[in-house]
Amino acid sequence: VLFPYAAKHARSFLSSTWGSPATQAVLRELLTQAQADAASDSSGPGGPAQLLEARADPVALDESLLTALDLYIQRCIAFDRKLGPLKTLQGLVWRRGYESGELRGQVFGDVPGVLRALRSQGVHCSLYSSGSKQAQRLLFAHSTHGDLTPLFDSYFDTRVGPKTEASSYADIALCLGSVRGPEEVLFVTDAVAEAAAARAAGMQTLLSIRPGNTPLAAQMQAFGSTAEFPTISSFEDIEAIMSLDK
Repeated sequence: VLFPYAAKHARSFLSSTWGSPATQAVLRELLTQAQADAASDSSGPGGPAQLLEARADPVALDESLLTALDLYIQRCIAFDRKLGPLKTLQGLVWRRGYESGELRGQVFGDVPGVLRALRSQGVHCSLYSSGSKQAQRLLFAHSTHGDLTPLFDSYFDTRVGPKTEASSYADIALCLGSVRGPEEVLFVTDAVAEAAAARAAGMQTLLSIRPGNTPLAAQMQAFGSTAEFPTISSFEDIEAIMSLDK
C-alpha cells in the first residue's frame, strides 16, 4: 500500500511543494544521483540523461523537468533502488497522506494488546524495518488502532545494516544494551532469511505466519535452507511462549 501510494502521488507532491526547502533538497540529491547514474545507464524513458537534459533551472517549477523527474523516480522505484533521496521523498509523501487521513497504518488486532502487556512486564519493544525510522514512526503514530508509538523504545532501519546479515542484528543487540548479549533479544519476522541472520547473530527468533505472507515452504526453498524456526500466527502466541520460558 505505502510504496504504490508514494509512486502515485510523487508528482503532485513535488508540484505543490516545489519551493519548499525539503523538496529542493530532495531535488538536488536526485539530480546528483542522476549524474552518477548517467555514466552507466542513460537510455530509455525515465533514464538519467532525460532528467539531466530537462534541468534548465531546478529552482523554478518547469513541467518538462517535473515530468522527467517523475519518470526517473518511477524508474528507480520499479528497479527497487535503495536511494537516500528517494526514501526521503517517500517519507514526505507518506507524512502528507497520514496527516490528511488518507493513509492509515495497518496493524493486526492482536498486536497492540500484547505490546502493552509486554511493556507492563518490563519488556523493551523495538522495531527493525527496511523502511526508514521516520516511516516506521508515521505508520504506528497513525495506525488503525491509534497512536502506538509510546509502545516502542527504539527504531532501527537499514542504516544499521541489511536485514539479511548477522552483523546487523549483533549491532542492534549492542545498541539495545543487552547485558548478556544477543541471546536476550527475541526477533519476530515474517522472512526466513531475516530469521536466519538473527539466529546467526545469537538472537532468539520467531517466524510470524500471517495472511498474505509468502508461504513458508516457498521461502525455505528460495533461501535454500532446511533449518527449522518456531512459528506463531498471532502475537498472543509470544506471551504463551514467554510464560513457558519463565
